[in-house]
Amino acid sequence: MCILVFIGFVANTMINYWRFEDYRSNQRLAKTLANLKLINSKIQKLSNLDTLTNLYNRRYLLDSFNERILNSQKEDYTFGLIILDLDYLKKINDRYGHIQGDRSILKFSEILLNKLRTGDIAARIGGDEFCILTNKIQVEELLEFAEQIRKDLEKAIIPIYNDSKKYNQVTASVGIILTHGRKNQSFDELYHSIDEALYQAKMEGRNKVILVKS
Repeated sequence: MCILVFIGFVANTMINYWRFEDYRSNQRLAKTLANLKLINSKIQKLSNLDTLTNLYNRRYLLDSFNERILNSQKEDYTFGLIILDLDYLKKINDRYGHIQGDRSILKFSEILLNKLRTGDIAARIGGDEFCILTNKIQVEELLEFAEQIRKDLEKAIIPIYNDSKKYNQVTASVGIILTHGRKNQSFDELYHSIDEALYQAKMEGRNKVILVKS
């Protein structure tokens, strides 16, 4: 009888032990999966960002544009596309070096991020070219929004990286367009229209906002 009790005790102890080990294994597995999910989320986020500015990149912008088209159709609202091209960035690079050019880009990116409203998306789509995809907006608001960004950049002072007593300034030529999802205009179509406006802005002395009629 004692032997049977002892065997039962040992068996029960072993069962509880393996149950505990199984529980610990499941806990470790759950923790590992959670960590992998977090890492994957970070990788996904990084893949959507421009490496210099931490603004979104062109791929994310295009995906967001397509979503905005659908939302605009569904909820019946207009939204804006703003293309901003930094003026004379090449001259800054040639005079002070690419480090200073990057500092100018970073300052501009900071201004953009500070001006964004809820739902707006800012992206770097080229070396000196940026884009804002706005949320719901009317044409008067769009003009004011773009003009405020232009003015803030115009006033910005960017210290020279190797001589704090000197600084450079940078301006931007800005093209804007208001559209609606029901027009079914592609990003490339809108970009082409704005690009012509940017060319006009540069021919007229740069550092200005031009509204394109869609």
